[in-house]
Amino acid sequence: MRNFLTTLILTAAVLMVPMARIVDADHPVADRVQKRYDSLKSFQASFEQELTNAQTGEQQHRKGTIWFRQPSLLRWETGDPDRELLVVGPEYVWDYFEDEGLAIKYRVSQLFNSKTMIRFLSGKANLKEDFEIENQGDDNGLTKLKLVPLEPEPGLVLAYIWVDPETNFFRR
Repeated sequence: MRNFLTTLILTAAVLMVPMARIVDADHPVADRVQKRYDSLKSFQASFEQELTNAQTGEQQHRKGTIWFRQPSLLRWETGDPDRELLVVGPEYVWDYFEDEGLAIKYRVSQLFNSKTMIRFLSGKANLKEDFEIENQGDDNGLTKLKLVPLEPEPGLVLAYIWVDPETNFFRR
């Protein structure tokens, strides 16, 4: 299995389910975003992702598309730099690496030992219970938030998200 597989999925969870406890309790961003995303049954989005290995500092930049439908259906397709297709269903995960002609099948319970990831895949995510958010202020018209997991995991120790204050959707 690729070392970055779980990191990619956890990052997707953070980027798609934007509810969290806010350090500044008077700031209503998390509640507005929670309400907006709770109403979604499905979505599709293009993404760009930068992964940084904390030990080596090595960075990897990836581009692709993600599809999500409640409950428990996820398709993550990366086109650049390497083509990869990840399909998550209620019980199984398929990971296909085009260049290698390799497909790997996992049970969801085998692959995800993350409470946050299981809640995300089941459509029951509420990051208010899993993350602390610090409002970083305005950044080119978007509200920048710093996400710190209450229980850090090897694949996720810190994330930043940018929220459109008018629509309450992630923009970055």
